[in-house]
Amino acid sequence: MRSVDGFVTQEACRHQLSVDLELVSLAHNLRSAFDIQANLDLRGELEERVLLSTRRVLRMLERHHVRATFFVLGLLAERYPALVEEIATAGHRIASHGYSHTSLRTLGAEGFRRELARCRDLLQPWEEAWEHPHGPGFRAPDFSLPVEEDWPYRILAEEGFGWSSSVMRARVTRSTMGRLTSDVSRALRNTKPHLRIVGDRGMWEYPLQGFRVGALPLSWGGGFWLRALPRTWNLHHMQRWDRAGRSFHLYLHPWEMDADQPRLTLPVWRSVRQYRGLQSFERRLENILPRFSWRPAGPL
Repeated sequence: MRSVDGFVTQEACRHQLSVDLELVSLAHNLRSAFDIQANLDLRGELEERVLLSTRRVLRMLERHHVRATFFVLGLLAERYPALVEEIATAGHRIASHGYSHTSLRTLGAEGFRRELARCRDLLQPWEEAWEHPHGPGFRAPDFSLPVEEDWPYRILAEEGFGWSSSVMRARVTRSTMGRLTSDVSRALRNTKPHLRIVGDRGMWEYPLQGFRVGALPLSWGGGFWLRALPRTWNLHHMQRWDRAGRSFHLYLHPWEMDADQPRLTLPVWRSVRQYRGLQSFERRLENILPRFSWRPAGPL
């Protein structure tokens, strides 16, 4: 496989595939939902359904003969180690999603360091599934890495991590872009992997695609946008990048494959964000996966 200026050439274009493996109750969209007793009564059932939904994801990937990177939450690995073993045994790459799914800005530098170490210790039995000389990978919960700051990359490097996929272009504002170096800003605008240099250390970042219309973030090929926006919207952008030989990123959460999950009482917008498109999401993926060539997210 060859690449030209950071883009995979058209004749060998393989797109990145990843799964954020977390407990649905810790999703940013639901954090305050469990202050309501009726929702709290459903929490245990929702968390246990990760076993069913993740195995559904594994079966789908096996049907299409593709491998993905699973960004595994430490708390989930602690609770369900046998599930992580199933993922590694199936040949997928394992990477860190932190321990508690807490925003990096909330954790701060030392809290982030503690969570990284704790999650890595929990994932140590599957060290072979790190699968790359660069070392293990990381994804910030809810893409919360403050891209304009150096400390997250410095701590990742100091803790032995080699790459990150923690920045979604759609969420980076114009003002944030203005605080970045010209090289990093240009790489993010073009959604290209790039090296963040912090002191004498380097850390590769593999950003996810997207753009903004004014203050409105828009993306495709993952999460809410893949579920809620029209199939034609997502396919248009995927096919355009594929024809240009540009590698895009498709990601999902196992709970998005669980159309029968119990519904929580939520404000209207949060309910839309959580549940819109669940009924058709698996069919949509089954249609998309055969159309493109895939590889695990992160370094080749």
